[in-house]
Amino acid sequence: MSENRSAGLVLGMVVGVAAGLLLYAVYRRFARERGRSEEFDERQQLLRGYAFQHAFIAMLIYSLVYLFMELAFDLSVMEGGTALMIGTFLGLTVFAVESILRDAFFALNGRPVGYIILLVFVVASNAVSGIMRIKAGDVVVNGKLTSACINLVTAAAFLVVLIAILVHMRRGDDSE
Repeated sequence: MSENRSAGLVLGMVVGVAAGLLLYAVYRRFARERGRSEEFDERQQLLRGYAFQHAFIAMLIYSLVYLFMELAFDLSVMEGGTALMIGTFLGLTVFAVESILRDAFFALNGRPVGYIILLVFVVASNAVSGIMRIKAGDVVVNGKLTSACINLVTAAAFLVVLIAILVHMRRGDDSE
């Protein structure tokens, strides 16, 4: 990896994390000003716990399968950090989707509109960045998936979460 690409990658990650923390801080402030709490009832807490368990199991199975592929077949299809990030996004997606579909993702009286807007922005911006990385030829180098694919993985994971929210909302509208 060249020095410029490495520095750009680190800078991009730092800016991304900082932007995420800033958005979260702004969200919390507006929620507090509007008197919204992030309280979950006992049922939601229990279901969120199950979702965390399933997310952990999904990450564990993914990690073991990837490790087995590398050790048993000497088949390394990704850079190490890339494999780790994909596993993390897998776990986060499993948790979010299961929580959403079991009505345990949003706090009591929580409204998903803000999440939907944020998810659309994250999906669109990461999809555009991912497409630019594909055009630049950074995603696969020497037959291995590189960290340049993380934008596409992020877009895919958040798109799945967005679809889960929309399906859940639709189901709620249909049942009323």
